[in-house]
Amino acid sequence: MNTKNLKVGFSVEGKNRKRRATYAVRALKKQMEKHLRTTDYVLDNSVNDFIWAKGKAESPNQVELTVVGETKPRVFLANSKALKDYLEKGKEKKEAKKEEKKEAPKEEPKKETKPKETKKEPEIKKVAPKKEAVKKVEKKK
Repeated sequence: MNTKNLKVGFSVEGKNRKRRATYAVRALKKQMEKHLRTTDYVLDNSVNDFIWAKGKAESPNQVELTVVGETKPRVFLANSKALKDYLEKGKEKKEAKKEEKKEAPKEEPKKETKPKETKKEPEIKKVAPKKEAVKKVEKKK
């Protein structure tokens, strides 16, 4: 879990008054891509609601965010209810997995089965004539 305090007020200076919240959200997304070094992240609705809370003309200058996760990070507003709920669900899932592992019955070792014997035809071996017998035959000639 990582907390960042990002400034978005500079992005709305001199912009159209009726589009300031839109510019603030865009600037926030760009800064998050820089900090996280990825475009694959999830921005929680609480962040969007915080920026748009005062309307489209008045956006906050700073936003304090908390990043949770490494592979696919989720970005929450710091100390928000959504963050607390997300962390509690994660703890519940971990506890449930631990309980499943404890309750899982131990498997009995598998009995070794012998392969079925099939009737094999006897192999016929070809016997080569002995060298001595060959020499005797050659001498007789």
